[in-house]
Amino acid sequence: MKIAILILVLLVLVGAAFAMNSVSSSEKAYPFTFMVVGKNDTDDFRIGVSVDPDTLNFGILPIGSSASKFILIENPDDRPVKVHVQAEGDFPGKISYDRDNFVLNPGEQEKVVITARGTETGNFSGNIVIGLKGIKYGWLEWILPLV
Repeated sequence: MKIAILILVLLVLVGAAFAMNSVSSSEKAYPFTFMVVGKNDTDDFRIGVSVDPDTLNFGILPIGSSASKFILIENPDDRPVKVHVQAEGDFPGKISYDRDNFVLNPGEQEKVVITARGTETGNFSGNIVIGLKGIKYGWLEWILPLV
């Protein structure tokens, strides 16, 4: 009985290692920046405009306000991918996003709305990182939601 359990555990470990080796991943970082000013400093209020599609410039926000921008994620591949969104930096509660951990099928595109909140004055910057994970072998696509 102990040998059967040992063999079963070994098979599960080998299967898990094979499945994890079958996952491909990539990441892209989108830098963001914004400034929050006091209510008396609203003469300088402006929304950020950037011609660089890879930068999220939210501009200058009065305290208590917010601004939103979006990242359009497309899947040109012939297999589905799992999308993970993460904010990097020291700004708790100041940046949020409306979607995370979702599957994007071949040919689909989705918007992820990123919102900057002016909860306290200061200059804030960081990165929104979009991670994509795909399965290398079509017969293992059923594990995509689990990765």
